[in-house]
Amino acid sequence: MISLKFVKPKKKSLAPQNQSVDVKQKIAQLSDIDLLKTADAYFARFTTDSIQYKKPFSDPAQSPQLAMHLGTMLQAADLFRGAKVLDFGCSTGWLTLGLAQMGCDAIGIDVAPSALRLAERLKATRRVKSDGTMDFHCYDGFRLPLSDESIDRIVCFEAFHHVRDQAATLKEFARVLKQGGRIAFMEPGPEHSQTIESQTEMNRYKVIENNVSLFKIAEIAVQVGLRPPEVLIQFQQPQQLSFAEFEEWSNKGISVKRAHGLLKSLVNQVTDSQCFYLQKGEGQKDSRQLTSLGGELFLNSLVSETIADSPGLRFNITLRNTGSGKWLTEQAQAGQVKLGVQLLTSDESVVNLNYARFNLNEPPVEIGQEFIISGVLRLPAKNAYMLRFDLVSEHVAWFAQHGKSVPLTLTSQELHEKLLL
Repeated sequence: MISLKFVKPKKKSLAPQNQSVDVKQKIAQLSDIDLLKTADAYFARFTTDSIQYKKPFSDPAQSPQLAMHLGTMLQAADLFRGAKVLDFGCSTGWLTLGLAQMGCDAIGIDVAPSALRLAERLKATRRVKSDGTMDFHCYDGFRLPLSDESIDRIVCFEAFHHVRDQAATLKEFARVLKQGGRIAFMEPGPEHSQTIESQTEMNRYKVIENNVSLFKIAEIAVQVGLRPPEVLIQFQQPQQLSFAEFEEWSNKGISVKRAHGLLKSLVNQVTDSQCFYLQKGEGQKDSRQLTSLGGELFLNSLVSETIADSPGLRFNITLRNTGSGKWLTEQAQAGQVKLGVQLLTSDESVVNLNYARFNLNEPPVEIGQEFIISGVLRLPAKNAYMLRFDLVSEHVAWFAQHGKSVPLTLTSQELHEKLLL
């Protein structure tokens, strides 16, 4: 067994202790007005041509790591369509825009009015063509302008280390978060304030470059009604292999010596940039989340029925929720589960993926619950075709597309034989 102890991150250089700014003293010296003015002045320098406005793909030197960190944080956030998401410290709104493009109802909040003016321009110029929405609000640094238990997710991308009172901010997060909701962070580590970059910023400007200690976060979380952090570990830099090494790994596996080196590299970096999330209560999955989907379909009966002088059928099918979350059934919401019918050719080429949809007309369907659905379907005019019955979560996925169900498929020949058409 390979055993390695944690060592201080080697990626960022630390400033000499005798020349350093004590971040705790800096917090005590700066007033809320000082911090607000500094933030507002900072963003007032930017225009729509600035790098800050064009994130995440604005700077060739920074974009690879930014995109990697962003992807990891989004994984921690466990987003879904229709989720109400707070982007805390949204700056110019680039992440808020991305959340809305994914179908979330995104709310960007920042203390700097000048940042929000840029965010509003971003919203106007890059219109969101999706089911999501995007709004921006100013934050006074004390109380979030949101109702209790009104938010499904909070994302905090490299913003929390600028907060002066981490405990008070986490308490606010807990207040506005729904039961089962979570807060996803991507933040620097417990020695961030001592890096040369942070020391330079705090020496020159009235800003806070605070440390983010997961041990302290865990203590505060319990006090404000959140669960301890769950941490997503990642390499800060991708590992590069020659083709020969790749072939060797593929055929023979990784040598113990190389595995030891990889693990050591990971351990040395693990507190450099920290991705973690805090949960409020038990996670509550539903059909808005792809990973929660699962269902079974059982054909009970088919009966011939005429529809406006055209041939049709009445079906009776048993449905069972075999997934890890309840099925939402309320109409016109993301994640509403329906019984769908696809029209295919006899060789299974797609003619119409949305040939018919049937509402379940049930309360939310809990895990393991089953019920019977009946409906009437007009038969296609084609001589040779296939009808495929499957479950669909609206704006999320067809169940069978991701291996979450086995659809019922009936050919035109089978239907004619069963219905004696």
